[in-house]
Amino acid sequence: VSVPHGLSLVDSGQRLTRAAMILPQVLREEPGVHVQQTSAHQGAVLVRGLTGQQVLHLIDGVRFNNATFRPGPNQYLATVDPGFAERMEISRGPNAMQYGSDSLGGTINLLPPRPFSVAARAQFHGELTPFLRSADLGAGSSVRMSYGTEKMHLLGGGAFHRGQDLRAGQ
Repeated sequence: VSVPHGLSLVDSGQRLTRAAMILPQVLREEPGVHVQQTSAHQGAVLVRGLTGQQVLHLIDGVRFNNATFRPGPNQYLATVDPGFAERMEISRGPNAMQYGSDSLGGTINLLPPRPFSVAARAQFHGELTPFLRSADLGAGSSVRMSYGTEKMHLLGGGAFHRGQDLRAGQ
């Protein structure tokens, strides 16, 4: 498939290997993406130098921000737990044809985990992702659980994150 702009995909394996307390930190290593972080729990994503209302945020294809958001860097993407995003698609460059005029810098689409397929019997699945960091004495964990039958799927989870001031090396 040929795409006329830069496209990146961050899967769950990459997400787990990147030290991130907030979701924008996961995107720091992507080309054309810059993260402006003002505190341990706030961060704004800039794509190709544009931010705020010029970078479209989607969750499973549904708009998370729109053109009425403030024009400067916004912290809204940091309110989403990194464990919520199974995969992330980052489309760099204008995508007005596909998403509308508020996608000038690019589009970030968060794709949540899908329920497990169930074959003829009820199944329960779970995932626990703990982390510990020494530079800011950060710690936390996220848990995700799912239960499904042939006709019904339930998916839920929660997270706890704690971070302190960053300590510089000696």
